[in-house]
Amino acid sequence: MAAAQRVRTKRLLTEAEGYLELGMPQHALEVLQRIDDPATFRAQWLHLQGLARQQLGQIDEAVELLEQAADLAPSNLGIQLTLAALLRLQGRIGEATQRLVSLLEHSPELASEAALHYMLARLYSLQGDKENLLWHLNKAVELAPELRERLREEEDFRPFADDPDFQALFSIIV
Repeated sequence: MAAAQRVRTKRLLTEAEGYLELGMPQHALEVLQRIDDPATFRAQWLHLQGLARQQLGQIDEAVELLEQAADLAPSNLGIQLTLAALLRLQGRIGEATQRLVSLLEHSPELASEAALHYMLARLYSLQGDKENLLWHLNKAVELAPELRERLREEEDFRPFADDPDFQALFSIIV
């Protein structure tokens, strides 16, 4: 890919990201269609298409695109978290969990990412796995204490809301 083509592709990807941030997924898709060959940016291109499809409520299409992006960029936390969230919506909790566990095993540098542990905690909660829920939730709160404020409102944690071990996470809050 020539340098001028790389610059054009990167500019269009940035433009599409902007449209997505503004909640304009159709415009983002139109911009992404103007990219002839995403080449080295293919994972990002697929990711942005998946995000646009998600915003349009086209979850199945979004998952397909994100799975392709995840295969191309298996250590990309943003892609993997987005895919896990959509798999969760589809009820594919075990698959979402396995993807993130595998990500953590193959990319140990991501162990310091609170969002990864928080999502794993949500998934383990949905599976009724208290031990893993608490381990990942403690890790997430340790890495990002501000997450503690979200715990009571998080729907996925409701099954454990009255559990004394889960309640202990709030002991620091006055």
